[in-house]
Amino acid sequence: MLIVGAGPAGSATAIRYLKNASHLKVGLADKSNFPRDKACGDGLGPGVVSVLNSLEIDFAEIPSVHPVHYAEVHGIGGISFSTGLEEANLDASHGLTVRRQEFDDFLRQKAIDIGALWLSEHRFVGYEPKGNMLQVHLHNQQTDQNFITTCQLLVGADGASSRVRRQAGISPSSSKRTGIGIRAYTKIPTEWTDRIIISYEEQLLPGYGWCFPFSNGTANVGCGMVVKDYQQLRPDLRELLAQYLEILADRGLQCSEPTDHSIHILPSGVLPKLIAERTALVGDAASMINPLSGEGIVYGMTAGMLLADSTTKALLKKESSDTETSPDTETSPDTETLHLALRRYEKQFRSRYSAHFRSTYLAQRMLRSKTWTHIFLKGASNDHKTRGAGIDLMFGDGRITPYSSARALWKAIKQKP
Repeated sequence: MLIVGAGPAGSATAIRYLKNASHLKVGLADKSNFPRDKACGDGLGPGVVSVLNSLEIDFAEIPSVHPVHYAEVHGIGGISFSTGLEEANLDASHGLTVRRQEFDDFLRQKAIDIGALWLSEHRFVGYEPKGNMLQVHLHNQQTDQNFITTCQLLVGADGASSRVRRQAGISPSSSKRTGIGIRAYTKIPTEWTDRIIISYEEQLLPGYGWCFPFSNGTANVGCGMVVKDYQQLRPDLRELLAQYLEILADRGLQCSEPTDHSIHILPSGVLPKLIAERTALVGDAASMINPLSGEGIVYGMTAGMLLADSTTKALLKKESSDTETSPDTETSPDTETLHLALRRYEKQFRSRYSAHFRSTYLAQRMLRSKTWTHIFLKGASNDHKTRGAGIDLMFGDGRITPYSSARALWKAIKQKP
């Protein structure tokens, strides 16, 4: 099998397959040479810690990783509250901050260490069916030569502009369900490094801002919004970020002059079709991004594990009861069997996250409004259950219910001005 894209989703997929069956042939290809930087994702919720535990990976081994136990939310009218990340109701009680350059390379190397074949600087070009296999075309950017390989299963983990997704005929996310953001790095006082900050300030609406601190006193700061809003408002993203830094200063967080600005795209809000013939999508390639918080790594890594658990047996040669066959070989499975396994993967992922993504999309749409932002953040500042529901939406797998909505509204009305 071949995985295109060696970010967290692709590497986690490779790791899980090889832990399920160490003799499985797994290729891991990426257009970049690692280590490489990535514009987004330095802040990881508790779900990623749970996934790392499932992959038997100790997060403490990751260079410069920093555990964070609190989330601080800022909003309209000076609203501010802090809550513990254990409110996400996951196995882990804390999140992490770590530079993507280090996190992604660490996971990629883990995959290689347990048997993945690494194809550095190999850009995916396309594929076509060949019997009961796929013939995949890659371009080796080091030698400027084309490379052809065959595989039983192609996994698209190649990001927001996924070529695998396009080749599979799966339509891209609409501008209403795609985000655009800018991030930079700055220095902050070390007393602020125990929390991540999410901001729904009036000056940022219909967008939001964030600050993800590292243990060394630096932080990833940024702001983003829906692409459709960006197309209508046409803000200068650098100026918007500079304005956000001024807002943080007014909140008491003094940041140094930002450096290393980068703009990124985040397809989110609704799940597309996740499978095609002998093809599956995970991570950003499948729009697996929370539109409320911008986090996507936990969904991509979880999808990779679900895909591996659903399809490993279908990818392995079944041992014949009347002939001696070595289990240490890989052969092409029956197409029907693999198709059913892929359908099981999609069904499992949708069952777990479809309602969650609908809820986060609805919440993100409502928080574009000054009125609704004020109501819900005011309610959350006055009620620990509402805060917990919000954290679960942003960093867990929470859902909006009539009860949670009514409770937030009631707590906002009940609170004295």
